[in-house]
Amino acid sequence: MTRRSFSLLGGLVALALASATPAAAHSQSYGYLQVEAGGANTGGRLELAVRDLDLVHGLDGNGDGSITWGEIRLRESEIASAMLAGVAVSRGGACQMAPSPVMVDSHGGETYLVVPFALTCPQSRGDVSVGYDLMFDRDAQHRGLVAVAFDGGSQSAVMSPENRSAVMAERSAGALSNFVEFTRHGAHHIWIGYDHILFLITLLLATVLQTRGLGLRPGLVQATKVVTAFTAAHSLTLALAATGLVSIPAQITESLIALTIALAAANNIWPVISARVWVMALAFGLVHGLGFANVLGELGLSDANLLVSLTAFNVGVEIGQLAIVAVALPALQAIAAPRIGYRAMPVSNAVIVAIGLAWFSDRALGTGLMPF
Repeated sequence: MTRRSFSLLGGLVALALASATPAAAHSQSYGYLQVEAGGANTGGRLELAVRDLDLVHGLDGNGDGSITWGEIRLRESEIASAMLAGVAVSRGGACQMAPSPVMVDSHGGETYLVVPFALTCPQSRGDVSVGYDLMFDRDAQHRGLVAVAFDGGSQSAVMSPENRSAVMAERSAGALSNFVEFTRHGAHHIWIGYDHILFLITLLLATVLQTRGLGLRPGLVQATKVVTAFTAAHSLTLALAATGLVSIPAQITESLIALTIALAAANNIWPVISARVWVMALAFGLVHGLGFANVLGELGLSDANLLVSLTAFNVGVEIGQLAIVAVALPALQAIAAPRIGYRAMPVSNAVIVAIGLAWFSDRALGTGLMPF
């Protein structure tokens, strides 16, 4: 593929994104629980994606494939009660939660149902215990992002099927546990992110092609350069997006992530960038960082907690990436051996190009070609 071909493809991509009909980006399932536990402001809000609520409650009453505000309003009380039944807040004993009328909000371009609530707790001071048990029986990959705001700051946690409760320390004693939680969340995010994994493997294929026949050590050196560049780039845009300095709709971000996969694999077949693959990793990593940030920027963390959470999330992502490199690089070098590499490498990259373009079509145009 020539430079002119890449320019033409870039123009077609921009046209497709500009004319695309709205479609839900391929994204993980998240819920958001925010609690105000300081001074006179005692209450909070619980948010779940409408698509998740539809799985449990069948919101599409007339079966036309579209969920309207009218259909939600007909079952507002039932849905709000069911949502709040899945969470618990305790401060010196169980707190009573009184819901207010539901609202609609958006996270990363996806519609969420919001249930505001007032809290009445036995104590007005002290640590807050939070329980979260929503969607886990339907989706083991669902995560609940919980933030509790006190007068002097806030504490955060990530809820999972294995970790459904947390104690939020009023005096910020939970900074270490917060770091551990977001480190785990970062590693989990990369391990279930098929698109991020496939992109990383595509970059490793490029390094294997560069160092074929030179042994494991040169391959590790090149892989380190590429992964470091990818890390630096996505860490930068993750920080910019999570702090609100950069904001791009999730549909565009997820579509571009799919496209980076196809372009990186095409470059392995028809090299435009060959000697400095790290440059491609750096450029495309900026896009992937926006994908990592689709969730963290919505959590409402304090400045101190945001820094800790961003750092921990990046540490977790890197741990996940290094684990993938440790397993994948020797295997890819074996595949690239002269006897089989001349066939296996082009075929592998061609398959990746097809997957990337199918994901792009699904995310930008809503075509539904891929099952995941």
